[in-house]
This record gives sequence, C-alpha cells and structure tokens, in this order.
Amino acid sequence: MMTRECAVCLLIKPEEEFGPTYSERCRHTVRQICNICTYQSIRVILDDAISNQVSCPEPNCMVKLISDEISRVLAINNDQILLNKYDRYLTTRSLDLMDNFYWCAHGCGSGQFDDSKKTRDLKIHCDVCEKDTCAFHRVKWHDKMTCDRYDKLHPSIDLMTNKWMKNNSKICPGCQCKIEKNGGCFHMTCKKCHHQFCWECMANYTTRIAKPQRQHKISCQHHPIGNFLILIRLMRRREL
Repeated sequence: MMTRECAVCLLIKPEEEFGPTYSERCRHTVRQICNICTYQSIRVILDDAISNQVSCPEPNCMVKLISDEISRVLAINNDQILLNKYDRYLTTRSLDLMDNFYWCAHGCGSGQFDDSKKTRDLKIHCDVCEKDTCAFHRVKWHDKMTCDRYDKLHPSIDLMTNKWMKNNSKICPGCQCKIEKNGGCFHMTCKKCHHQFCWECMANYTTRIAKPQRQHKISCQHHPIGNFLILIRLMRRREL
C-alpha cells in the first residue's frame, strides 16, 4: 500500500486519504495535506468568519476556491451544520447583489422583491413581520414623511458618518468592505475575507515572491527604497 506523510499533522497515511486536488486551478498536481487537515483548515476559516475568500491550504498554492469547491469539501466531510451555514451565506450574498431585493429594516431576517422602477417614497411591506421599509434609504419606513423630507432631517448625521469613515477606514482589496485600523502594525488581516495587506500602500501580503518587501509601493515606508527616502528626508529636516 502506497503511503504519504501529511505536511500538517505529520502522520503517515494511505495515498487515497490525500485524494485529487480540490480545484482544477491549483498549481500543484500532488497534494501534501491529507483530506482531514484540508477540511480542518477550511473549517477554521469559515468558523471565524463565513466568506467566499478561502484559499487552497496546500504549500505555495493560494488559489482561491470557488463556492462549489468549498461546499464539496464540507459535504465530503459530512459537516452539515457548517454546510448549511455556508449555503445561507451564499444565498444572502446573492440577494445583497440584487437591486430589486429589499431586506426588512426591522430585523426579522426576511425580505421582499419589488420590481418598481421608482424607489423614492416607495414602501416595502414585509410579509413576515407586517412592517414597512423605505426602499430608497433601506431604513424603517418614515411615516408621514417623504424621502426628501427625511434627507433634510438627517444630513448632518450622514455627513459626520461619511467624514469619519473617510478618515478612519479603508476598502479591503479582497472583499471591498470598509475596515478600520484600531492599533498595531501596518500588516492588516481583514476579519471578513482574511485578505492580508499593507495599511499604508495596500500591498498584497499574501503574494509569495522572492523579495516580499518589494511588493510595497516605493512611497511606502516598508519598501526598501521608500524607507531609505524617508531617512533622507529626516536628515534634511535636521540640517535645516
């Protein structure tokens, strides 16, 4: 019987426990991580934050697995609970991308489709909780108030929120969600998609290259030349 050592658990296992690659796009032809460890690595990521940003755990691969491939790993290992949770995530994500779907703003977890071309002053009635949502603002229906009137009463809040978001958050290059840096170094990891990047220049930390510092922009302090330029500027300021 042919055997192989798993690169993660270091156990000697039959070759059939390594199986084929989970994706045709994977850069490796032979797997070094057994089925159980592959499943465990994906389960840990999804348990932390359900997302569609899961990479192949094989060394030097980092190919992003598509939803069908992720679901197949969960199904093979009979993890019905996490599979159902992931399916709900995919459904929610699909609905979020539909312009004609409106989540109930009252938190009942339901939503409605409406193909009306008009969105301002459009009331969406929830069939579950029997409450109304404003289609334009995606908030609880502002009774006896038009959308124009609502805008006039809430501009300061919106402006303050937008200003704070602009000054204190950035767009994650991986999932396009806004994230906040609340301390620590410039090496950021998005909690939603686990994408790793530099907060200063947005360089991709997950890209495996021979000289990782050179993936930073030259203006970034973490680039070898950029760091040198910063030192020159400091020396010139001291001379002045």
